[in-house]
Amino acid sequence: MSFEIVFHITILAIFIFSIDDLLIDLLSLLLKAKPKALGAFELSRIRQKPESRIAIIIANWKESDILRRMIVGNLSRIDYSNYEIFLGVYPNDVETKNEALKLAEDFHQVRVVVNTLHGPTSKGQMLNEVIRYILKTEVTQGYQFDALLMQDSEDIIHSLSLKMINHDLESYDFIQTPVLCLPQMKLFSTRGTYVDEFTDSHLKELILRSQLKAGVPSAGVGTAISRLLMSEFLEKQNGHLFNQETLTEDYHLGLSAHRWGYPSVFSCYYFEKNKTKEFIATQELFPDQIKQSVRQKTRWTMGIAIQGFANLGWVWNVMKLKQTVLQNYFLWRDRRSLVNAPFTVLSFLLLGLFVFNQKLQIPEADIHLMAVSLGCLLFRSIYRSYNVYQAYGLKIALGVMPRWFLSTLINTIAGFKAMEQAITTYLTKTAPKWDKTTHELPENFGYEENNPRVLVQSELNKTPYVKESQV
Repeated sequence: MSFEIVFHITILAIFIFSIDDLLIDLLSLLLKAKPKALGAFELSRIRQKPESRIAIIIANWKESDILRRMIVGNLSRIDYSNYEIFLGVYPNDVETKNEALKLAEDFHQVRVVVNTLHGPTSKGQMLNEVIRYILKTEVTQGYQFDALLMQDSEDIIHSLSLKMINHDLESYDFIQTPVLCLPQMKLFSTRGTYVDEFTDSHLKELILRSQLKAGVPSAGVGTAISRLLMSEFLEKQNGHLFNQETLTEDYHLGLSAHRWGYPSVFSCYYFEKNKTKEFIATQELFPDQIKQSVRQKTRWTMGIAIQGFANLGWVWNVMKLKQTVLQNYFLWRDRRSLVNAPFTVLSFLLLGLFVFNQKLQIPEADIHLMAVSLGCLLFRSIYRSYNVYQAYGLKIALGVMPRWFLSTLINTIAGFKAMEQAITTYLTKTAPKWDKTTHELPENFGYEENNPRVLVQSELNKTPYVKESQV
């Protein structure tokens, strides 16, 4: 293949990707796909609604250093009473298991589920073990949970998250709330790229996707499912709520819920506090090292783009043509990262040749495509900066463009590593295991042992409960 053909194909691909992104931006502006504001009246109504019983499920592997702080910190924050926390641990992760058992002794809400298998397995397998224990607990305790809420051991749960989910359960069986990176004041950092990407996704694109009824993928945290969905999924999937053969069991769950007709929503709300927007969202510290970020995004790419394609394929329903087109379009966007990687590398190589070889002849049509792509990039960067400004303020928004290059580098490497992992998995016939990243919490989070709310939870522990179960 000649250089001219490679150049033309690359320019055309970048143009298509640019128009694709521009379409999302324009649709979100046209359809006003943005977070909804809650006034005092709405907040009061949400707070006063009778509480459903919610089970918070958390899968753990090597989390002994942050688990207590996460539980104590969130017990001090959550403005909700009717919930329990189920911690899934492995028998061979002794430190995390012991920390979880101590938490169960200290706090009424906390239960421990010890996996029947040594870890790490897949996260889906661990969560399925937790679900089985919940079902056994319901029989012995004589009550049922109305909903499940998925969280991780590094999550900071908003005080009103459970209240908001409780409100949405009236109308929806699958609810995804936003996930945002905690503010990072460095203009250029790996963690800052998550600020930009999750703002772009969770404060814009997923809202648009939800409005268009094109299916809402789960983010793995801040995800709630109704009792009806859980029960019927267990029946349809031989007692498994989660797909155990994928690295992104959450993504699979969300799209399966939509395909099987369960009402789904991306529930994105904020209220004004001290003249700033406070989003009802899960917050966390994402990786701040390039190597850790690549590992995490390799897992996401492998699970969403490769395993997602293998497990979910495309949607074929000629009777619902509009919804079929919309769903497939967003599936394409989910899987586009694999195509992005090689063309990103080619585009930078060709850009270098273009800059250092002034005699290089480029067809006028390609120059026009390049100009349009550059214009789309400029528009997208301004729009992303505006959204980051709305959520985080001016200082953090100023770093969007510099961080974009770092984000592109990380995502490109992750795309190639996901392809390598897929080939290895195919050749060895072994499923990739749960390769999680190291988790962190803010330094001041989780030291609220003397908080009145935490003390109340501890006092409630006088009621006898079974604390540990080998499922």
